[in-house]
Amino acid sequence: MDYEKSDAFVFLLDSGEFAIPVKVENKNSKEVSFRSAPQSINKLGRNWAENEIEVAEQKMIDDVLLKNRRTRCVSPSKPKPSLKGPLSDDVRAVYVLRKST
Repeated sequence: MDYEKSDAFVFLLDSGEFAIPVKVENKNSKEVSFRSAPQSINKLGRNWAENEIEVAEQKMIDDVLLKNRRTRCVSPSKPKPSLKGPLSDDVRAVYVLRKST
């Protein structure tokens, strides 16, 4: 699947690959948007999707870079969007590629 990607920042993963934030489709409304999710919600028995909110790109950038929240990302070895954030276990660094507006 071809996802619309953000060019604002990327995550460098422990594998050496880059994970890129992407828009994902809401299964109910079919709307496509970026997501913002709390960093600490990955606990057994939790529905992660219930804690994600649909946001505009600028809000996603602010949430990830300023509040350490997570967003859906793809990488070459993981083409299905998964949650990544600055404090995720497999994230080595965050590279800002363009300034926020």
